[in-house]
Amino acid sequence: MLMVALGNVLVAALSVCVPVTRPVSRPRAAPPVCIDPGQPGAARETILALLSQRSVQTQIFLNRQFKNGAQRKWLERFCSDTMGAPSLSKAKQTLHAADAMLGIGEKDDFLLRMMAAPDETHEVVIKSKFRQGSPNNPYLQGHAHEQTYTETVQPVKVAHQLMRLREGIAVEWLEDVQLFRLDNEELRRHHTEEVRNRVDEQERYQHAISPGSPDGEDTPLRAASYDLLKTAATRCAVRRLYRELDKDSLQRHSAEWLQIFLASRDYPLSGEVDWHAARHFLLALMEQPVSVSASLGGNLRYLDPVDLAERVMDLRVEIGEEWAEILAEVPDGHLRVNRIRLECNHEEECEAEAKFALARVIPGSTTDPRAELEAELELELPEIERAGAAAGFEIESSGAAAVFKMEWGSAPNGFEWGGFF
Repeated sequence: MLMVALGNVLVAALSVCVPVTRPVSRPRAAPPVCIDPGQPGAARETILALLSQRSVQTQIFLNRQFKNGAQRKWLERFCSDTMGAPSLSKAKQTLHAADAMLGIGEKDDFLLRMMAAPDETHEVVIKSKFRQGSPNNPYLQGHAHEQTYTETVQPVKVAHQLMRLREGIAVEWLEDVQLFRLDNEELRRHHTEEVRNRVDEQERYQHAISPGSPDGEDTPLRAASYDLLKTAATRCAVRRLYRELDKDSLQRHSAEWLQIFLASRDYPLSGEVDWHAARHFLLALMEQPVSVSASLGGNLRYLDPVDLAERVMDLRVEIGEEWAEILAEVPDGHLRVNRIRLECNHEEECEAEAKFALARVIPGSTTDPRAELEAELELELPEIERAGAAAGFEIESSGAAAVFKMEWGSAPNGFEWGGFF
């Protein structure tokens, strides 16, 4: 017991003996790219973009499992060529990154542009080679058979599939973000054991903190998605902590140290990352020694990396609670997208009906009303009224809108018709 007590005293003494650095006259460095102060809504954009990314990757995974190559290739091509996203899969492996669609997937424009894309029909050729006997028999020759069929990719259906996946994944993530607290407690326990014993001998006896439903009906990439959730939450927490430290003149040196630490880590929280990137980052942060420096005015400044890690972990929980509210609104966002799509379709139908009306109203017009006009007919309202009156229409106008009514038998072709602009 005496030796253990002396060892604890020695560890405490060594932790107090920290180097004191001399003040250096140099201008304050600008934040590097790795610490983007961002905007207050960065956390919302991050979770929505990640949700779209994982839904697309899950759909690609399912297409690969069910041999739906046409839809898989179309979806990959749409995300990369049309939306400008990086390749979401490499050599049949799903890209493990938390920001691959940041700036793309959080907007309604992603789904709307997908719905507006035209259908594509592909010819699929299946080659099969059947042979009997030993495969090394030189006297047997196989006969190749080909089967050809066409498959049409309908972007509207693909978009609705992604919406269903987004809603299902959002429900899972509502449960997964609640695990951030347990993950933080495990990190604290692990760090304490390493400080006391240099090795965490109790780690093998700890329960794994992993998501999953009791019935096992999870989306295929749920475990990987939870790892990316922790990475994205840690990145947002570091950005938020940086903003808080940078605003406080007494803590600005901590913000500068944090940017140097991130730069030395070669940006581990952005781009393609390894599994458990958030855990490795936080443990490395807690392993940094406490330091004391002097400001230009001669005042001592203390820097405690463990305290910074604690604040990052607390901010992760706070961000997780914010994400839970955002994820609960995902179905409402899909209703908004469908409403916008219906309004766009309605406007297209109105434009077609307007062209149809103009073709009927203009006297002497020989244009087929069922075909699109070759040129846009742009008439002022007085000209439309005169043309309609000459054709026997009763015109009711209100502002820029005009409503045409025709009673049965009043037109030369003898039918009742109504149109609007």
